[in-house]
Amino acid sequence: MPVDVEAFFSRIGLRLPVRPDFESLRAIHWAHLQTVSFENLDIRPLGLPVGLDIESIEEKIVGRMRGGFCYELNELLAEVLTQLGFGVTRVSARFLLADGQFTPPFDHMALLVQQKGSTERWLVDVGCARTSPAFPLPLDVGSEERHIETGSSYRLSHADTEWQLAMKECDAEWKAQYRFAETPYDLSAFADRCRFQWSDPELHFTQGALCSMNLNGGRITLTDSSLIHTQHFGRTEKPISHPADFYAALVQHFGITL
Repeated sequence: MPVDVEAFFSRIGLRLPVRPDFESLRAIHWAHLQTVSFENLDIRPLGLPVGLDIESIEEKIVGRMRGGFCYELNELLAEVLTQLGFGVTRVSARFLLADGQFTPPFDHMALLVQQKGSTERWLVDVGCARTSPAFPLPLDVGSEERHIETGSSYRLSHADTEWQLAMKECDAEWKAQYRFAETPYDLSAFADRCRFQWSDPELHFTQGALCSMNLNGGRITLTDSSLIHTQHFGRTEKPISHPADFYAALVQHFGITL
């Protein structure tokens, strides 16, 4: 069943018609990051399973003005871009851990997007919280861009048979974020790992509430214990000491009512 593209564009503050070209893709990507939050509120505090079908995802993000995590955010965008006329490939990504190992396959979903009639492809990812670049990245070895909108730089390179995304925040060192191959997958391939993400009591997604969204030049992040604003000029943190304060902050800063 097709998604309501017009309703999706209203959700992210853009208007149809949109041409399936790179300029439109850039506009969609950045508008999405500023209007749709990365959040785990179904898991905590609601204690609900994450529905991984396009009808549930669309109803949640567009109908109820919610956000989601990678499988939801990138899947809905994949459907929209496909209906607009882009070629879209869903790829499996693995995050780099502190010990130098990588997480299992399907730990993250990202997209490779291509304008029809063109050989150029872009890495598109609106579902990776602070790691998501502001705009699509050209899928070229050594491709490097600084996005003032996020305050970070991004670089793509080859790592064995995979691509690797690295990010450099402000004056920090380059750090690998995740790796992915170009193998295409359907949404169903991510179902088991998605279930693990929302159900395993040891994972960070199940430890506490998180809601985060890009601001121009920074982010706003809400947890059970704090509301954090980060901008180029600094960082402020306000304690959250009562559930009522948490729910009020969700409404005020993210437009989310639970």
